[in-house]
Amino acid sequence: MQPSSSSVIPVGLIALLGFLSFVGSEPSCDKLIGPVNNCHCRYSDGGDPPTYRNIDFSPLGRSDGKPAFAYKETPNDDFKYAYNPCHPFHDGFCTTNTAACQVSNDELHSYPIGDPDVIAFEVIDSDIVLTYAEVSGRLAVVNFHCDESALTAATYEPLGEQTPGNYHFTIGTCLACLKDIPNCYPVGGTEITVGGIVCIIFALLVLVYLIGGILYQKFRRGATGKELIPNYGFWSDFPALVKDGFMFPIELCRGKTSKSDYETLK
Repeated sequence: MQPSSSSVIPVGLIALLGFLSFVGSEPSCDKLIGPVNNCHCRYSDGGDPPTYRNIDFSPLGRSDGKPAFAYKETPNDDFKYAYNPCHPFHDGFCTTNTAACQVSNDELHSYPIGDPDVIAFEVIDSDIVLTYAEVSGRLAVVNFHCDESALTAATYEPLGEQTPGNYHFTIGTCLACLKDIPNCYPVGGTEITVGGIVCIIFALLVLVYLIGGILYQKFRRGATGKELIPNYGFWSDFPALVKDGFMFPIELCRGKTSKSDYETLK
């Protein structure tokens, strides 16, 4: 007995809905619009309802025009490759802004790879994959995979040309993990600024001054108590000297300071 047309339509509709439901269940990573859109996507596990997670690779990139991942050779060809996520870079080999740069091992030939401003995000086997649009027939495909041990520095491996015009790279980082990883690129990072270095040196000098001075006062001069503090007389008078230093120009402006006062301060 042939099914009636009225029964075929619901069955076909159910099959179509089932297929669409299956397609909609695929994990995805949608590019977000904003100041970090070239590094930032919203991951969806495709569930019902879906669970979302923000993926942000901006801690990996450099914004000073240099590649975060320096030139590295690959055994697959006679070239070395540099790559910078999030921001374009250029250097002596690739003189125009690019996402990656290919340089022959003899450094006689170089080619930009990938448009740093045109990027597609997708999820392949739990990897977050960024594909940069082609530049002069060369596009970059970068697989970011979860590495829970790469907490403050990512691993980098250029794979060279996998198919004509397609150049692949792999980055291992905790930022690609689809769960919270403790101490993954902590806020503030680990880079020490010039000001931080100066503060550290100053603190060490003060520490050496205090410890060395106390030991000298104790064992060479036999000092005790507060006299152990190096240059105690100067430091005990220091607050009053600072006060006088501030008050002198103020009193001078008020006309209350005479030459004799200045001689007294001297």
